[in-house]
Amino acid sequence: MKFTSILKSPLWGNILALLLGCVFVVALLLTAEGLLHVKVWMNTKPGEGAIHSNLNEIIVSYPRLGYRAKPSAVLKETLTRGGAEIYSCTYHIDQNSNRITPFADSDERTCTALFLGCSFTFGTGVNDDETLPAQFAANAPTYHPVNAGLNSYGLQQVWLQLTDIGFLDKLPFDKGIAVYTFIDHHVDRLVGTPAVLNAWEYPLPWLIEKNGRVEYNGTFASRDPFQFFINRYCRRSHLFRFVENRLRTPAITETISSEMLDFTAFVVMDAARKLQELRPGIQLYMLFFPDCTLADEIKKRLDENLVKSLDYSDLFDAAALPKYRLWYKDSGAAEFGHPKAEAYPIVANQLAKDIPACE
Repeated sequence: MKFTSILKSPLWGNILALLLGCVFVVALLLTAEGLLHVKVWMNTKPGEGAIHSNLNEIIVSYPRLGYRAKPSAVLKETLTRGGAEIYSCTYHIDQNSNRITPFADSDERTCTALFLGCSFTFGTGVNDDETLPAQFAANAPTYHPVNAGLNSYGLQQVWLQLTDIGFLDKLPFDKGIAVYTFIDHHVDRLVGTPAVLNAWEYPLPWLIEKNGRVEYNGTFASRDPFQFFINRYCRRSHLFRFVENRLRTPAITETISSEMLDFTAFVVMDAARKLQELRPGIQLYMLFFPDCTLADEIKKRLDENLVKSLDYSDLFDAAALPKYRLWYKDSGAAEFGHPKAEAYPIVANQLAKDIPACE
């Protein structure tokens, strides 16, 4: 009797009405999201729209770096866009989570050629022997290549690798070169723009300046948990973007400011100083990949005594090849995305000319 009377009280009636209202609102939101998803799907043409890949099968969470490739893994990645296959290739990962780089055995290989960066270094969309490190090794017989790049890495991972004595201890030789392959988007990744927070599967490391040096300060998820939640989860939904567009909220700015460029150069220089302390026999090079637009601005902020600049921004112009021969159409934000296999020998050949032979 007492339980029945409680259920009949106005309080429980209000609570029940509130719960039913919440269920109705959730159902309404899910229906709207589903309808918008169907609308996008119906308007997608073959070879356009959503990109699907199985690359995450070899990506695992990892302290400080945020994530890394699964050690001793093999993956055949197939990437499709709008149902059409863009590329299919196979990746082999060694026990240190670096991509395996095939090269001819040679007693002359007595120096390390450490390659750092994102998917352009890793070689997304190409096989092991077609990557930049592999093509460089074919033209530079005195260097032992190490491919430590990975998809979606930024300058912060490069800094963390170059300042990690445990990472450096695994290099084949204590002398040689470290080549950081830079693309414009690394600036956005370093500072954690909203578009980056929205797109990245794992939170990127967060670096700050303190007392004239760079420090690791956790991840962007800890920098501003609420902003991270909004960009990481809410802004991915069709419904959120639909409402945002209709309300005409200010667009997410991707403008590169002078302060962002200053911090980018500052992090590169700090990594070079730390590398010089830990491995004085290894010279850091910053390779500005073809089609990079920020090379001039960043170069003037670097000390060439610590970091050697390799400006290949216009390198593909001399090749006189159509862009579709050099780039995949696998980007959700631009017409072209990752380099094809035909692009890497052009960069590697020039790199082998510009890097002195190991003595």
